[in-house]
Amino acid sequence: MNSRIDMQIPKFEIGETVYKHTGNYGGPGIVRGIANDKGQPLRYLVGHGIMGGYGEFYHVYAEGNLREVDPNAGDLPPRMLPPQRTATGNELLDALVEAHVQVDMLMAMVIGLDKSFMPSKSALWPEIVKRVELIRKHEGTP
Repeated sequence: MNSRIDMQIPKFEIGETVYKHTGNYGGPGIVRGIANDKGQPLRYLVGHGIMGGYGEFYHVYAEGNLREVDPNAGDLPPRMLPPQRTATGNELLDALVEAHVQVDMLMAMVIGLDKSFMPSKSALWPEIVKRVELIRKHEGTP
């Protein structure tokens, strides 16, 4: 009886995102398991996300069917891309200021089309005024 264990070194690790690139279908997935059957090539259990749904379905692939992902080549859908840098508080406030300017422009366009439209009479007006006060405080204007 041969007690020698035939261990192969896997190219991909459990938890690593890979790209299935051969055959009639392909796409990104995450290695969920590795099978090492003595004397046989390694097999990878890869979980693929359900587009527009939830959870994963699993498929077993030979190493040659998989490659490392290249986010710059569009290999990954947005939900699998590495996280982007979080905006700072000042960046978020600057974005709010820009959005407020754009909303003001849109309101002016609506008022130009419908003279009866009066934003200051809407239920949203008090909240808009609060946001403007926060923007002024951020900018240091009265």
